[in-house]
Amino acid sequence: MSKPLELRCFSLTRNRPIRDVVNSPGLSPKKVAVALVLLAWVGLVVGGFCLLMRYESKAAAPGKVSGTNGHFNNSNQPTLVLGLHPHCPCSKATVAELNKILGHAPGKRELVAYVFKPKDEAPDWIESATVSSLKKLSVRVELDNDGCMARQLGLSASGQIQFYSAKGELLYDGGITSARGHQGDNVGAQTVIDLLQKGGSSRKSAPVFGCPIFESNSP
Repeated sequence: MSKPLELRCFSLTRNRPIRDVVNSPGLSPKKVAVALVLLAWVGLVVGGFCLLMRYESKAAAPGKVSGTNGHFNNSNQPTLVLGLHPHCPCSKATVAELNKILGHAPGKRELVAYVFKPKDEAPDWIESATVSSLKKLSVRVELDNDGCMARQLGLSASGQIQFYSAKGELLYDGGITSARGHQGDNVGAQTVIDLLQKGGSSRKSAPVFGCPIFESNSP
C-alpha cells in the first residue's frame, strides 16, 4: 500500500505582529536594533539619491525674450550671449561645454558673457573659479550690475545661452548641458554648433540647467 501523504501546515510570518517577530527565538534585541539601523540607513541613502537626481534634472524657468534685438545687430558676424551667476556651481559645466563648442566651430562670432553682480556688492564679488575659466576663452566679460542686461534679454538662469544672427535675430535660447553640473553630448550644445557651422538649425531651444540669476533666488 502507498504511504499516506503527510500534510504539514506552515504559518505565514507576514501577518504576524512585529512584537512576535521581535520576540522570536534567535533574534536578540541587539540584532533587531542593528537591522533597524541598517534599514533606516538604506532609506536615507535611497531618499538622498532620489532628491539628487531630481535636482540635477530640474530645468530653470525660461525668461521672456523678444525675437529680434537691435543691440546685437552686427552685419559681419553672429553673437553668442551667456548669462552667468558667478557662484552657481552648475555653470562650471556650461563653461566647459562652451569651450568644446568653440573648438568645434572656431569661425567668426562675437561672444559676450553678462556676469551678474548685486548692486550693493563690489566688482570683485564676481570673482570665482567659473569666471576665471570663462576669461580663458575668447569672450568679452561684462559686469551686469543688478542684472539689468539679464532682465532686458530674458536671461533668467545661469548658463542660459542666446544665439543672435548678424541681423540681431534670436535663433536659439536655451542651455548647453544635459543636467545640472553635467558635461557631455547634448542637444543644446549641438544646436549651437550647427548654428555656428551651418548658420541654421531646426531646434530653437533646450532646457537650461542652472541656478536662477537674480539675487532673490541665487545659490
